[in-house]
Amino acid sequence: MKVFLSHSSREKWIALKISEDLEKLGLTVFLAEKNMTTGMHINESIRVQLNDCDDFLLIISPASLRSHWVLIELGEAIALGKRIIPVLAFLGMNEVPSPINQYLARDLNDIDKYYCEIQHQLKGKRNILQKPEMQSSRQEYIEEHKYKCGERVIIDLTKIPDDRHDLGWNEEMSKYMGCTVTVNFLPEVPRDTVRITEDGGDWLWATEWLTPEVKKKTDSVQENKP
Repeated sequence: MKVFLSHSSREKWIALKISEDLEKLGLTVFLAEKNMTTGMHINESIRVQLNDCDDFLLIISPASLRSHWVLIELGEAIALGKRIIPVLAFLGMNEVPSPINQYLARDLNDIDKYYCEIQHQLKGKRNILQKPEMQSSRQEYIEEHKYKCGERVIIDLTKIPDDRHDLGWNEEMSKYMGCTVTVNFLPEVPRDTVRITEDGGDWLWATEWLTPEVKKKTDSVQENKP
């Protein structure tokens, strides 16, 4: 399995560490700093490596979103139908622009989860049982999710921490604070988030910001008892 690792020059140290981790798992990684030598034709080398890769891992940061080369590589990867793996560095999950936000992303602090997925895939290939195994893994994600589709929850003012921006909070979400909303989609990753009907599915909501409607009502009744 081969991974093309795309990043801005500011995240070079992050890219090198991820590259080392993936190689320890047995993957082949293309990283310009390590694999390109003086005199190589840049465009041709990138085209060849993109054609040959399985995953296109993109480190998304404020710097990479301004990088001409990163955007070119992303466009090529999408055109070739490669699996896009966005890794968020110094960005919240709701700060990723379109069309990148259409792909399920991993925060840099949770990249170990991507490594685990890779290990499952490699194990599946070795046992010629990849498809059933991945289907079982998907079922585990669904069963372990805190909420269910159609469930009514309250965006609880008391559960919005001061560091909510570090968790991906966007100020446009503030108008929903205190509202009772309906869960309509459970992302496989990150597992501790939901999408809701009322905002048109625009934002990912961390489950720690939510309280089940029934539980909230029960607490209210108990508080009113003499």
